[in-house]
Amino acid sequence: MVEMPLDVCIHILDALEETYQGVGLPPQSTSESLLACALACSSWCDHALKLLYTTIHLRTGTQCRLYLEALAAHPERAEWAKTLVLCPETYIPLVPLLTPGFLPRCSYLYIGSSVGSSSLGYPPNYSSGVLQPLLSQHPGLNDVEFALGPEMPLIRVLSLMRSMPALQAVRLMLPATEAVLQTNLRLKRFVRSNPRIEPTNVRVLIVRAHDPQLWRNLAHATAPVITRLELAWYVQIRADLDAMFISTSRMLKSLRRFHRLKHLTLAINLSDIGQYICTRILSYLPRRFLRELTLDFEMRSAMRRYRDVTTNRLLEYARILRKAFQTFLQDFKCFRLLTLVVPTIPHQTVREIKEILSPIDCAVSIVIAGK
Repeated sequence: MVEMPLDVCIHILDALEETYQGVGLPPQSTSESLLACALACSSWCDHALKLLYTTIHLRTGTQCRLYLEALAAHPERAEWAKTLVLCPETYIPLVPLLTPGFLPRCSYLYIGSSVGSSSLGYPPNYSSGVLQPLLSQHPGLNDVEFALGPEMPLIRVLSLMRSMPALQAVRLMLPATEAVLQTNLRLKRFVRSNPRIEPTNVRVLIVRAHDPQLWRNLAHATAPVITRLELAWYVQIRADLDAMFISTSRMLKSLRRFHRLKHLTLAINLSDIGQYICTRILSYLPRRFLRELTLDFEMRSAMRRYRDVTTNRLLEYARILRKAFQTFLQDFKCFRLLTLVVPTIPHQTVREIKEILSPIDCAVSIVIAGK
């Protein structure tokens, strides 16, 4: 029987690892496959364990205790962690996990909305008194995702952003729940007294926005320093269609604040709003530094029930974009690339879209989602 070279086996194991894209672990089948590989033979064990320890997802104090015990027995495994996800359902002691140097290679941190919640046993002012000093001293965390909630309002997130000198990218979900919306008044006062989040190294902002008011406040506070923005715009279903267009128009106008913006990705979940955005977006974008624009019509999210973008509608979008670019492109001195992310469509439709957009004086890319 011919043995497979070990380096080939390692490449196969690497293929099982999936890049962390948001809240939650990689698919359960991936973790189970890696665990099976770790138990298959001794030559696979070390590399499979490294991949298993890459993303650490802690929900309970028991899980945290077991993880700390494993690191006490095998200190070298602390260097394997690259992603730490904290979604506490019970009290989790964060001090040992976030102490600078404890997880030296961890660069991505997810902070759940329940972190610091008094209902889980955290003391009052835990976020400002414990969490913020820990994060401000962490040398390696450059990518952080925050889940907003009653115990983690946007005003506290902005304070944490200001305190983290190594932070480069921030991911946020702005829900439209009443408990979160109640923080708006305090947030407005914070934004007025702190019009910028500088000094900071944050340049990338990835946002899933459900509430126009929260988004505008966030844009006002962060726009001066952001160079890459990825915004998924979820319009709430209302009987009054005019209200939907008004909120979307205000969202587009807020993009003018991002004077240093170089790369913009905009994802939308309603095809009617998509047509409106295609018509108006170039008139609202900052024009000095923008190089790339990506419009995502696929909506790879929980809002898949809105995937009603038909082939004819995509062709209509292309014609609208061609007219908009022919009108405004000369005002964009650095613009280089327009990318459209679309659902699975026939190759003939892709060719038709490219043909429609061919008069535009920039590169055009059509990306089929999932390929």
